[in-house]
Amino acid sequence: MSGGFYREGKWITSVIGGYNVSNEEADRAVAAAIARVEARETTAREAVRELLTEFPVLKQDRENHPLCALMGHYSHEVLNDQLIN
Repeated sequence: MSGGFYREGKWITSVIGGYNVSNEEADRAVAAAIARVEARETTAREAVRELLTEFPVLKQDRENHPLCALMGHYSHEVLNDQLIN
């Protein structure tokens, strides 16, 4: 489902997965999650899990997917866990 809606007089576009969740909001949430991972406030695994739960729009394939920026951190965690075990 795509289209848009008005919020506080501003048009929000590309709605997928709900009337109040937009790609722009998901992109901002991913950027904030990356900052938390880099500050070691959370793990990339937990951040990805939370983002996919809160923003179903991130489950849709699209060009320049915002989760790509988080996948480097995620891969690093997974590979380190495998090397240690």
